[in-house]
Amino acid sequence: MLIGLKKALVITNMGIQAITDEATRLYGILSGKIDMLIGLPAALNIAFATALVPAVSGALAKGDKKTAKRRISFSIRTTLLIALPCAVGMCVLAEPILNLLFPNAYAPEAALLLQISSFTIIFTLMNQTLGGALQGLGKVAIPAISLAIGACVKLILNLTLIPDTTIGYFGGIYGAAISSVVASGTAMIINLIVLHKKMNLDMNMTQSITKPVIATGIMGAIAFYSYTFINSLLSRPSLSTIIAIAIAVVSYLLLILIFNILDKEDYHMLPYGDKIYKFLTKIKLVKS
Repeated sequence: MLIGLKKALVITNMGIQAITDEATRLYGILSGKIDMLIGLPAALNIAFATALVPAVSGALAKGDKKTAKRRISFSIRTTLLIALPCAVGMCVLAEPILNLLFPNAYAPEAALLLQISSFTIIFTLMNQTLGGALQGLGKVAIPAISLAIGACVKLILNLTLIPDTTIGYFGGIYGAAISSVVASGTAMIINLIVLHKKMNLDMNMTQSITKPVIATGIMGAIAFYSYTFINSLLSRPSLSTIIAIAIAVVSYLLLILIFNILDKEDYHMLPYGDKIYKFLTKIKLVKS
């Protein structure tokens, strides 16, 4: 009987160890690979969020609310122009990107985790920009409050979704990715509501949202099908991924010009915008 009890304890310990090892492996995928990739676009957007604080506060100090609104609207549009293609690109090319960057450490769960988590990019970058605008308006506590509320939402969803592996792609490690998306989206909504109440932004929805979304959708299709086609010819996934990303970037920049998403004033607010605008008008890609 004692021998049987010892065997049962050994089997139980082995089961617990296996569960622990699996949990550690999955957490390593999420924190070591996915979170690193999701954090990269934030580095591109941080300059706009940082520059927005003195720009907005300076304009308001002069009593120029129109300029403050213009700068905030421009920054939000620019943030979306950065966030949307990054999110969609990582979503449609999730598996090729992971194979390119982590060829010796591929895990079957990683691609879907990246596809789910890619939408966090949109909300995270928007929170950067909205936080900068709110700080420029003197509402320094709002970004922290929205972040705290988002953290509470994430905690509740983590406790609900992660332990439940019976709900398929909504539970387990995928639940952790979903909770991050919902939490960052919650924080963004709070920031956006407060900012709109404070400034009453009169953004052109077609120019700021509809056109960028359409351009991003076309770019995503180009990225996916160009990778599929090139890889069928070359049978070299890594090289095909690099070429597909390059094609997607070029096509997206052309789509921005085709849809006239940026106007003359927008170009002047960009770094080296005057030179870019002069060059584009010279080669007749933009009307003067």
